[in-house]
Amino acid sequence: MKNRKNILKGAGVLLIAVVMVFSSIAVANTNEIDLQTMSSKPQYKIKQSQSKEMGKLSGPIIWDNGGTIPNSNLYSSQLDQVYPFVSQVADDFHFEEDTLITDVHWFGGFWGGDPFDPVDFWIYIYADDGTGNAPTGTGMPDPSPTALMSYFYQGVTGMPLDPNGFYSYEVMLDPPFQALGSHKYWIAIQAVFAFPPQWGWANTDQYHLSTAVQGFPILGTLFWTVISPEVDMAWYLTGEEQCDPSIDVEKYVKDKDGRWQDADTANTSITLPKCTNATFKIVITNTGTCPLINIKVSDIMHDSLKFISATPQPAEYWYEEPFYYMDWYIPMMDQTEVIEIYITAHVEGPVCSTDYNYVKVDGTCIHGIPVFDYDYAYVHAGKGTPINMAFKNFLQKYANQFQITQKLLQLGL
Repeated sequence: MKNRKNILKGAGVLLIAVVMVFSSIAVANTNEIDLQTMSSKPQYKIKQSQSKEMGKLSGPIIWDNGGTIPNSNLYSSQLDQVYPFVSQVADDFHFEEDTLITDVHWFGGFWGGDPFDPVDFWIYIYADDGTGNAPTGTGMPDPSPTALMSYFYQGVTGMPLDPNGFYSYEVMLDPPFQALGSHKYWIAIQAVFAFPPQWGWANTDQYHLSTAVQGFPILGTLFWTVISPEVDMAWYLTGEEQCDPSIDVEKYVKDKDGRWQDADTANTSITLPKCTNATFKIVITNTGTCPLINIKVSDIMHDSLKFISATPQPAEYWYEEPFYYMDWYIPMMDQTEVIEIYITAHVEGPVCSTDYNYVKVDGTCIHGIPVFDYDYAYVHAGKGTPINMAFKNFLQKYANQFQITQKLLQLGL
């Protein structure tokens, strides 16, 4: 039997006879059970080209720690409440910007007994302990109470990698984990079942940040001991790419020829005859890289134009001299989504007035970052179409007898 120094190095397949005295715990044939070392070689080799496969949760990869390699080892990371024992392996990651982690993908396998599927797992996300070299909970018999987030998954199905020897696993984090920019985190992935066999997390040949750490107190490996020889683990994260939220709003007015004009300055105002209707179009576009929520659209219209209707109708509408106010509320807008609002107003004048319509929009992205934009539409009230005086006199004479004459008299006055 190798000495304790070699055990801590975790090299090869090593059986350790552990004498256990658990007077209050019933364990069948305890004296015949031998825990293995903190690492083991898998039974079979795999080709490197087959070591990484994307599954059904294949969103954008936001952290890639690497896949398995032909000479990968398995490092014990398992919770056994019957034997009992606890072991964990943790590896670190960080992002420059705030990033939402939605899925975790990893690679592992079994030794010391027949493999099986599916498997229960704990996934822990720890803060760095401040040294940059380990998660929180150093020296504890079980550091999991110090984790920032703890996720338990029952019956995770593994995908056997061909030829057999490793499995690839993936889960969706519920809720997703919001990693803050420039903060260092550690992730631990721990199988939950009774030994034998043992389950281990596979290593890769790449190194990112600090190397992986492990704890296996029953074998004398304290949390968190740097794995020797140094390794990094095989895993990757998917989620949402760096969020760069933004929103755009444009307000157009239809001219006399039926064309939409972007009259957003007094110099580019659209002339519309008094006593005719003006039609406006508001276009809201999610121009950022992530969904937006809680969007509020507010339109403010000078009373030289009288509000008639809108599609869709505003959630709130009121008049406070000299403006009409309209508000719409949009719960969510996906990336690149476009929403249009149409407003009809009556040109009240006075003739030669040039008044603006102002629209503003604000909301937040799903990470809480605010967005805002605004636009103007200017309308110049022109004279109405002249009416033949003889016809006008006729209308005035019979104005009280026919409704249509009253309407016609309103034109051109």
